[in-house]
Amino acid sequence: MNPHFIHIHPAGLRSAFILISVLSHFSFVALFSQGPDTSRSQSGNIDQIIEDAMTDMESEDETDWTVFTDQLEDFRSRPLDLNQATRDDLLLLPGMNAVLADYVLKHIEQFGPFLTVFELQAVPGMQPDIFRKIAPFIQVKAGTAKDINTRLLHPHGPSFSAIKSGIKHELLLRTVLLLEQEKGYTNPDTTSTGTISSRYLGSPSKQYLRYRMRYNQNVSLGLVAEKDAGEKYTWDPGAGYFGFDFLSAHVFLRDFGKLKRFVAGDYTIQCGQGLLLSSGLGFGKGSETIMSVKRTDYGIRPFSSVNENQFLRGAAATMGFGKLNVTGFFSGASKDANITLQDTVTNEIAEASSLQTSGLHRTNSEISDRRSLTETLIGSRLEFHHSRLKFGILHFFQQYSNTINPGTSDYQLYDFRGDQNYLTSVDFDFTYRNFNFFGEFGRSMSGGTGAIGGFLGSLDPKLDVSVLVRRFDRDFHSFRGFVFAERPTTIQNETGIYAGIQIRPASKVLISGYADQFWFPWHRYLVSYPSSGREFMGQLEYKPSRSSTMYVRFRSDHKEKNASDPLNLESLEYLVPTTKQSIRFQFQKSFEKVIDARTRIERSWYQQGNEESSTGFLAAQDVTWKLNPSFDLTMRYAVFDVSDYNARIYAFENDVLGFFSIPAYSGKGSRYYIILNVQPQKNLEFWLRFAQWHYLDQTTVGSGLSEISGNKKSEVKVQMKLTF
Repeated sequence: MNPHFIHIHPAGLRSAFILISVLSHFSFVALFSQGPDTSRSQSGNIDQIIEDAMTDMESEDETDWTVFTDQLEDFRSRPLDLNQATRDDLLLLPGMNAVLADYVLKHIEQFGPFLTVFELQAVPGMQPDIFRKIAPFIQVKAGTAKDINTRLLHPHGPSFSAIKSGIKHELLLRTVLLLEQEKGYTNPDTTSTGTISSRYLGSPSKQYLRYRMRYNQNVSLGLVAEKDAGEKYTWDPGAGYFGFDFLSAHVFLRDFGKLKRFVAGDYTIQCGQGLLLSSGLGFGKGSETIMSVKRTDYGIRPFSSVNENQFLRGAAATMGFGKLNVTGFFSGASKDANITLQDTVTNEIAEASSLQTSGLHRTNSEISDRRSLTETLIGSRLEFHHSRLKFGILHFFQQYSNTINPGTSDYQLYDFRGDQNYLTSVDFDFTYRNFNFFGEFGRSMSGGTGAIGGFLGSLDPKLDVSVLVRRFDRDFHSFRGFVFAERPTTIQNETGIYAGIQIRPASKVLISGYADQFWFPWHRYLVSYPSSGREFMGQLEYKPSRSSTMYVRFRSDHKEKNASDPLNLESLEYLVPTTKQSIRFQFQKSFEKVIDARTRIERSWYQQGNEESSTGFLAAQDVTWKLNPSFDLTMRYAVFDVSDYNARIYAFENDVLGFFSIPAYSGKGSRYYIILNVQPQKNLEFWLRFAQWHYLDQTTVGSGLSEISGNKKSEVKVQMKLTF
C-alpha cells in the first residue's frame, strides 16, 4: 500500500509501468497463466494459503474448510476477470484487502482495463508476496472492460438457457476408518455399581456424501450427509433420522437484478466483524499479522460443511435498492443440549444447562441430548454502500424451546439464563487513502455490550500495520458470533488490544510480528479471579530465490490460572502465572516444480508458577511430489519428544480436499502420513490418505471409549470427487 498513490500518475507512464512489471517478474510466465488454469498444479497454493493463516491456531479437531476451499477452487477453474470484478469479488481473493481493492478499481478508472495480469503489479501496494498469492486465481480476458456506471449496481443475472447449458454437477464421497479397535466398539462389561458400561451403537466408519449442482456463483443446489464414527444408520423420519445422522440441503441464488441473494434450507450469515453473526469459521493469531484481524463481510452463503452447530435452517434473502441492501432471515433449527430437567412420565424437556457443540451421537447418553432444544431466530439487516464507506445495522431475536439454566459456579454467574435473547449491532467499514477502518458495536437483551474495531494501514510502501481493540462485557450474550479475540467463540468477559506489523526492509526479507494484551474482568473456568495475559510473536522470513523460503519464528504466551492444590482445599485457590514459549525454524525448497520439500524444527517450553518446567521437541520432513499432471504424492514424517501435554506442539497437516487438521504432538514417538491424489480423467479425482501415530512411552492411546490398547493409532481416509 503506497501512500503516494494520491498523486495521479501521468497517463504516458502507463506503458512503462506495464513493461517494468512484466520484465521484473518475467519468470512468473512459466508459473501462472493469464487464461483459465484448470490444471492441478496450482492446488498446492490453496493448501499453502490456508496453512499460512492457520499456522498458530490450536485446535485438535479436524476442520472443515469446504466453504473457503470451494471459493478458491472456483477461482482456480474459472479465474476472476480483473476487468469485470466488483469490489466484493476482489475481496474474496487471498491476500486482498479493502485498500488494495480500491486501488485496483481506481487503476481501471484512471488507465482503462488491464491488458495483462502482470499490470496488477503496477497498482500501489501490490507487493510481490501478495501477487504470488493472487496470481493463480485471476485472469484478464481480451476485450473486457470494467463499466463503472452506477446503473450496473444490480446487473441482470444469467438467462435460464445459459444456466441450463452451463450447470455443473459435483459428487463427493469420503470414508474414514481407524484400523485399531477403540474401547467403544468392544463388548460391554459390568461396572462396580452393577450397571452395564456404555458402548458405541454404530459402526466405526465415518461416512460423508456431498452432492452439489452449480452455475458459476449464481445458482447452487446442494445436499450434505454425514455419519460420524460410532453413530448408527437409522431410518425414523418422526425422530429426525433419515439414514445418516446429519443431513443438510440448500437452494441458493445470487445476483439476479435486485435480488442480490436468496437461500432456502441451511445457510450462514457473516456480517460486520462477526460479533453477532458469523459462519463460525475464521483465522486467528498467526503468521498473517495484518489481514487476519478483519472479518470478511460475506453476507448470506449456502451451508455446505459438516459442522452441525454453525448453520441456520430456514430462508433468507437480500434485496438491493440503489446503494441500500435489505436482508431478512428466518431460522428454526434443532440443537443438541445438556438436559438437566425432564418429565419422567412424558419425557418432555423442561431445562438444559448448556448447548452441545460436538455433534456426536454415538451412545445412548449422547443420543438423549440430540435435537433436544429448538432455536427460532428471526431478524433483519440494513446495509448502505457509498464509495468507500459501508454501514450496517443488524437486529435479530432468538427463542429457545426450553429454558437454559447453567450451573451456579462463580464463573457461570453472568452466563445466559432463560429462553429468549435479542441482539442489535451497528458496523462500519471505511477506507481513506492507505487506511481501512472497521468495527462493530452490539448489545444483547441482558444489557451487556460488545465492541470490536480497528484499522489496517500502510505507513510506508515497506511498512504495514494493523490495530484491533475489543471489549465484551461479562453479561454480553452472543452465541452465533466468531470474532478475532483470545476466545473467538466465547464473546464474553474479555478486553484486549492487538497490534500487528509487517516490514519489508529488502526485496527478499519479510519481518512480521504481533503483540496482544488481554484482560478477563471476571472469573473463568479454572481461573477463580479476574486475570490477564499477553502474547507476542515475531517472524523473520528470507526468500533467497523464487524456489526457496526459510523463516524463524518465536512465540511467547503468558496467562494466569489457578495454582495446583495438592491438598484439594478450595480456600487455598490463588492464581499463578503460566508461560508457554516456542521457537520454530522452517526451510522450504522447490525442485523443478516437481518436488517441494519442507523441513521444520520446533522447540517448546512451559512453566507454571514455581513448578518444574516442561519441554517439547518436534522435527518434521514434508515432501510433495508431482509425478505427472494427474498424480501427486504428499508425505510427512515427524519425530517428537514432549514431556507433558502443557508443552504440546501443534503442527498443521495437509489432508484431502476441503479438510485440514492441526493435531497436538504430546508424548514421545513418531507420526507420518501419506496422501495419494490421482486424477485419471478430467472429471474424476481420488484421494487416499494414511496416517499413523506411534508412541514409545505409552501402552494405550486415547481415553474413555476412544481408548486404544497398544501404542499405535492408524487412520485411513478415502475420497472421490466426480464432476459432470
